[in-house]
Order: sequence, then structure tokens, then C-alpha cells
Amino acid sequence: MSLTRMKGRLQGYTGQGETYECQDLRSGNAFGAVFSGCKFDRCKMALFSLQQASLSDVVFENCTMSVVNMTLLRNMRNVVFDRCDLEQADFTGSYMDGVSFRDSRLWGAKFFGVTAKEVRFDGSNLHGADLRYHIAPNVAYADSNLWGAHVALGCTFFDSTFDERSCKQFIAFMARIYPNEDVRARLTQIAGDQFPVVDRLMREAL
Repeated sequence: MSLTRMKGRLQGYTGQGETYECQDLRSGNAFGAVFSGCKFDRCKMALFSLQQASLSDVVFENCTMSVVNMTLLRNMRNVVFDRCDLEQADFTGSYMDGVSFRDSRLWGAKFFGVTAKEVRFDGSNLHGADLRYHIAPNVAYADSNLWGAHVALGCTFFDSTFDERSCKQFIAFMARIYPNEDVRARLTQIAGDQFPVVDRLMREAL
């Protein structure tokens, strides 16, 4: 089914079990729409608005979705973003349950105030993303880049699952600032190959 011709007037639209292939939905407006059991395949969705929409069992595959507006989604369950470009995508205030981001680009994406339950980031780039969730139980980061991400240092963020590389990067930060020289040396050793990486990036930022 084609949505391209009606992309500017999809407010309140309901799609069920549909597949949308190679469609140009850039700057479209689907405010309050409902999509269930649908697949978006290789669609152009930059600046597309799904504000206050409902998404369940939806797959986005190889879609370009930079600056997509997914704020205040009242329901976002079992949704997969696979190899999508989501640079500066805005999910502010949305409800996510069982959402996966696989091999996706999320530079500068906004997750501020999001309720994130069972959310996974696999092989994704979260450079500069705002990860200041409202509630975030069981968020998992596997082989993902968290450099420059904005986080609130507290239980909400650290009640997550991180891969070994990310943990070593956290330790490398502590190794650079720890006031006791002996402890700092031990932390540097634990950080291993990530210490020179973090040290170089922080020196370049000065």
C-alpha cells in the first residue's frame, strides 16, 4: 500500500498488517496514527511526524529517519529499528516496551523523559544522544557507542546492561581522575586498551 500521496494528511490513520516499501514520507504528518503489525522497508522518513502515535509489532528496516518526531508516543511495543539512520530522532516523553535498535545510527537522538522497558541497543551509535530517561529498567547496550551521550549519573542509567568495552571506558574515566595514585594505577590496568582511547579523546577535547 502507498502512503506517499497522503503523507501530509495521515493524522489518525490506522495501518494494520501492511508493508510499506521504498516510500517517500519525508516531512509527512501522521500525528496520532496507529500502526500494528506493519513493516517500513527502505522508506525515506526524514522529518516525518509520528507524534502521539501508537506502534505495536512494527519493523523499520533500512529506513532514513533523521529528525523523525516520535515524541509522546502513548504506546510503542515490540518495535524494531534495523539498520536505520535515526540521527537527531526525537523520542521525548514516549513509552517504550520491548523496543530494539539494531546496527542503527542514533547521533544526537533524544530519549529525555522516556519510559524505557526492555529496550536494547545492539551495534548502534549513540554518540551525543540524550539518555536521560524517566524510567529505564533493563535497558541493554551491546557493542554500541556511548561516547558523548548525555546521562544522569544515577540508578536510572546504571540499572542497565553494558558490554565489556563500555564498562572499561567508564573505568578509564575514573582512572584519569581518581585522587589516590595507587588506586589510579590499578584502575588504569583494569581499563586496559580503553584507557589510551579515552585519554586521547579527552585530551583532544581540551
